Amino acid sequence: MAIRFYRSFRLGFLRVISAVAFLCIVLYFVVNGGILYAKSMQYTLDKNFATKLNVSAEDKNAEVIGGYAKYRVSLYVASQDDINTIKHKQQEITTIIEDSVSKFSASQLQAHSDRRMLEAEITKNINEKLGKSFIKATFFVNMVVVPDMNYKP
Repeated sequence: MAIRFYRSFRLGFLRVISAVAFLCIVLYFVVNGGILYAKSMQYTLDKNFATKLNVSAEDKNAEVIGGYAKYRVSLYVASQDDINTIKHKQQEITTIIEDSVSKFSASQLQAHSDRRMLEAEITKNINEKLGKSFIKATFFVNMVVVPDMNYKP
């Protein structure tokens, strides 16, 4: 009887320990990977961007073509030194952001996945241009896309 109780207690205890270990592993990945860059610092550029968008080949026969995008940009970096670098090179960074956004059309920027792709491209372009990969991520803040309308009589 005591042996049977011991075995059932031991199996229950191992199940609890396994569940706790699993939860700890899941929590570790959520904190370090799921909540994006929890250990980084955010710096939002002071400029309110307004960029003329590209007219793509597929847009030429559509009702919505080209347009403008109004937005702000937040950059995620590792340290205060990186924020100081951004402040000193803000003109270059602004040019890179505007050039990258102007390559996209209004219909492309309507899709969430295309915006994420553009954010990744901006991060890559800034890091390449400055020769140092100190920007971890780029995010649009309050992006509004205003397409031009193409009326056909």
